[in-house]
Amino acid sequence: MGLLKRMVLGMVVKLILLNNKDMLIKIEFRSVIILASLMFLSCDSMREREAIKNYTSPYMGTYVGELSGNVTGALIIDIKKSGSVEVTKTFSGNSETFLQGIVFEGGALEKVSSPNTGFTLYGNLNSKGGTWMQGSWSGSWSVRKK
Repeated sequence: MGLLKRMVLGMVVKLILLNNKDMLIKIEFRSVIILASLMFLSCDSMREREAIKNYTSPYMGTYVGELSGNVTGALIIDIKKSGSVEVTKTFSGNSETFLQGIVFEGGALEKVSSPNTGFTLYGNLNSKGGTWMQGSWSGSWSVRKK
């Protein structure tokens, strides 16, 4: 950001020195406008990255519960600081853990699906439940916050 400020100040100085040359002034003025716009965009981008880094999901924590339906099993949902979702599900002694999806404000789970098995959770952490699917199997799930 310091470099952009120096460039903008340099362009302003050139404008003052070259004010008797109309063509150069127009070119320099356009450069000043473009660089000033880039400087503001850069600052906005920096603030946005900082806000994302400092964000803490209100749902952060570990939720434990059960899967029921065609098969039964255990379910652990771990919500990370960023709101990303890590799921561990266990059917018949076989466990799978995957980090996929996000929890939105309001508790809705989005795109929580295993890239390996296709196991997918639908639901909401406010109601602490929902449905699941994996191939031809399906059912419901419920959790409580640990």
